[in-house]
Amino acid sequence: MQYVEYIETDGYCWFDTGLIPTVDTKVEMVNLWPGVRAGEWPVYFGKSDTDWTNCTYTFKSNNDGNAFDSRFGNQLKDSYCSFTVGSNYNVVFDATGVTINNTLYAWSSTPVLSSDNHTLWLAAENNDSRGGDWNRHRASIAKFGEIKVWENNVLIGDFKPAVDNNSNVGFYDEVTSTFKQNLGTGTPVAGPSLSSIAAEASKTSLAASGETINITVTCENAWTATGNTFLTLSSTGDTGSTTITATAPSYTGATARTDTLTFIDTVTGDEAEITIRQKKYTSGQPFYLGANEVSEIYLGDVAITEAYLGDILVFSTGPTPPPPPPIDYRSMPLTIESIDTNDLQLLSYHMSNTYSGKYSINSGAPVSFTVTSGNALTITGLSAGDKVQFTVDTDQTIGIDTSNYRYFSSTGRFNVYGNAMSVIYANYTSANAYDRTIAELFDSSKVVDASNLWLGDENTSIISNCFRAMFFGCTGLTAAPALPFTTLAFNCYQAMFKNCTSLTTAPELPATTLANSCYRQMFQSCTSLTTAPVLSAAVVPQEAYYQMFSVCSSLNYIKCLATSLGTSATFYWASSVSATGTFVKDASASWTTGVSGIPNGWTVVDAS
Repeated sequence: MQYVEYIETDGYCWFDTGLIPTVDTKVEMVNLWPGVRAGEWPVYFGKSDTDWTNCTYTFKSNNDGNAFDSRFGNQLKDSYCSFTVGSNYNVVFDATGVTINNTLYAWSSTPVLSSDNHTLWLAAENNDSRGGDWNRHRASIAKFGEIKVWENNVLIGDFKPAVDNNSNVGFYDEVTSTFKQNLGTGTPVAGPSLSSIAAEASKTSLAASGETINITVTCENAWTATGNTFLTLSSTGDTGSTTITATAPSYTGATARTDTLTFIDTVTGDEAEITIRQKKYTSGQPFYLGANEVSEIYLGDVAITEAYLGDILVFSTGPTPPPPPPIDYRSMPLTIESIDTNDLQLLSYHMSNTYSGKYSINSGAPVSFTVTSGNALTITGLSAGDKVQFTVDTDQTIGIDTSNYRYFSSTGRFNVYGNAMSVIYANYTSANAYDRTIAELFDSSKVVDASNLWLGDENTSIISNCFRAMFFGCTGLTAAPALPFTTLAFNCYQAMFKNCTSLTTAPELPATTLANSCYRQMFQSCTSLTTAPVLSAAVVPQEAYYQMFSVCSSLNYIKCLATSLGTSATFYWASSVSATGTFVKDASASWTTGVSGIPNGWTVVDAS
């Protein structure tokens, strides 16, 4: 990941912080450069609802695009502070008022803010009560620097402009260690890099007391506020007094600094030391020099290769940079990435309703489409590496069960990742309950890796047939998505991975509250699977494990901790598995042997 000085938006970008404002929320925009977008009150951050007079929490431009407007619940300020397009502003927005470049514009009284479930968006307003795209979200044209969010004076979000390892431009939240991608249809542009530091001395020897040694510092990390020094240079050695001048570039917050250093005793080069300290050191990680940067800092003829702030390494020329932050797949629309040259289709099977959605290729302009029972969406000419993302403007029904569904098909292989809910819910980033299914969505497709497909978390509620036959017959699937759900529903996973003959590792199944037929035929004919996921539920209802592992011919390990089995709960669940293997059970449980119990020829072990 690469930090940048700012993100520039085009009026069709927005980023979900995942935070819901309250009357105790404070937002600081460390740097904002407003652009031109007159009309519709373009928003720099905000959220609202149908009860806009009491639920709105928004900082925006006025309708003429020349002054700031704000609303905090029942408190409104119109055109209260003029601005110049392209100029830099620091903004603090809280229950006392709006402070712009150190001038407070107070509310007329203490704000009252009604609660709702809308999260705060950056560069636009999260408001699903309006119609259609830009008018719905009132996205702004501007350059955005760092944005901080506090709740009761506790920092809960620190959003820094960045580019991730997949070249996506967005905000990296240092509080939650997540990357926030653009959810809009536009293309944000990254500003200059802010990720490296380098320096070198202009001399290679240290001379008499009072001599000035100039060190030119290239610093592309300017998270400090304007006027603060970004480095402190200090030195210890022998007798004498030497001045070091640090010359900084013109990035915001980086200023030249001259420090006078005092030496004790006689100056000798091999005893001179330098310490480099960042003024606002908060990241917990040292700086690293880029491959094309200066690899050493010299004070006199002594090479400085690392420096410490207390016990913390803050500068180094040697170590490998830290790993990139995790990608927030929940905030990313469902994405299909081609492995081969590809034609992609979304087809219908006995679905009579009209399905309406949008797709974009490689973050390009969105294309609207509809799919009915008589026509399909077809996207041709995809190259290896092309990415197609899918969203909907209003909630849609894409599948019902194994007799009525829509599904993706392709001529070549692909990987799939991002939030699967984006094909059924407009507000997919905050959706956390299914009231419709995505059954059969990739039935018999050429998907290879679905490990980063986000289906929900441990708090997500699911419904009957929710993921039924979702990857049925995907013979090339090698990596399955996580299934963190703890409470299951009727037939929810039935045949989900049936006939996935390349799948070697099953996803974990942490659920302890099962439902009738929930795992029915889930892994049937997964011939490469050797180890079953741990089955922790004590009570197994009717047909819950029905033919779950049948014809898994390589399977040689099952751990099942059930103590109570319902009618046909394990009917033929272990038919045609490996002739030898290990079965781990609860010590108090009694099992029969055979295809509907412990496979014949297997070793039985009581769980410790």
